[in-house]
Amino acid sequence: MREPGAEPRPYQRVYADLRGRIERGELSHGMQLSSQPALAAEYGVALLTVRHAIDLLRRAGYVSVEHGRGTFVTDPRGADTVLVVDDDTRVRAVLVEHVSYAGFRVIEASNGLEALDVLDREPVSLVFTDLRMPVMDGVELLRRARPRFPSTIFVAVSGYPDDLAALFRTDAFPITVIPKPFRAEQVRRALALLRDMDDIPSIPAAASTQATASRSGPASPETGTLASVLIVDNDAFHRASLGELMVSHGHTVHEAGDGSSALEAVAERRFSHVFLEVHLPGLGGIELARLIHERDSRAVTILMSADQQDVLRVRQAGLGVTMTLIKPLTASHVLAALRLGRD
Repeated sequence: MREPGAEPRPYQRVYADLRGRIERGELSHGMQLSSQPALAAEYGVALLTVRHAIDLLRRAGYVSVEHGRGTFVTDPRGADTVLVVDDDTRVRAVLVEHVSYAGFRVIEASNGLEALDVLDREPVSLVFTDLRMPVMDGVELLRRARPRFPSTIFVAVSGYPDDLAALFRTDAFPITVIPKPFRAEQVRRALALLRDMDDIPSIPAAASTQATASRSGPASPETGTLASVLIVDNDAFHRASLGELMVSHGHTVHEAGDGSSALEAVAERRFSHVFLEVHLPGLGGIELARLIHERDSRAVTILMSADQQDVLRVRQAGLGVTMTLIKPLTASHVLAALRLGRD
């Protein structure tokens, strides 16, 4: 992903200029663009740069490429429209780049009031909105827009754990949330809510479009009543190995890679046990445990950490956490934790 504040790359400059000319009507629907070599000469860039820019325009619905005939301007309103709302122009530029590359038309707004104006004017399929903005913040935008535009998907973006906690306590949940600084994969997963996974570039076809992935195994008589477990850890390998152990003993396992995905999961279903990594990006495990306890005090919460000092931190937090496990975990400790609340 391009770093915020970096100069636009040549293909981005060509893409932005051609897109602007199309949106202003200088290049009208059905008009044939100059050949790619001619465009390369016009913009003073390499032919490969023009090809990349044309590909972005094609994905976003601004042009169609007819092999043997040329490139023609199309009506971008035929593509799904994504609205990016953020007062930080650098963050908006990065999001717009990812959304355009995935093949969607993009509209930008710098605050919630501008976003509402866009939503009133034309259909929007998905909205990425920051939560901290002047004039009207993202929480207020969600409060007003979601009842009025029920078919629109809203994705909240925030770099502040407090914002996620406040959002979780409102009626805006369940909602997809991605933390700042976000990764390209997180943006693409959000966009995949509009399409089948196979249509989104760089997203594995086997990946889940849900906030969590789930697995279950055959019943195992030695473990008694089976558990429904949520594993929250940003280490995919650790999630997989821990999940395999639980599934092999008959338990149902759901996985989340960050705090926001975990909050979505607990808003949608009840878990008997929640295994939480203490050091999560964005919303940390201790604050997440507090929020989950508010939602469902019956869930057995187990915090995990590789740092022995975190045991004291968890105790001082007064969360009522049942157990703190030190990594690397042993099978006997994990299975003992799963018996808590079921014996």
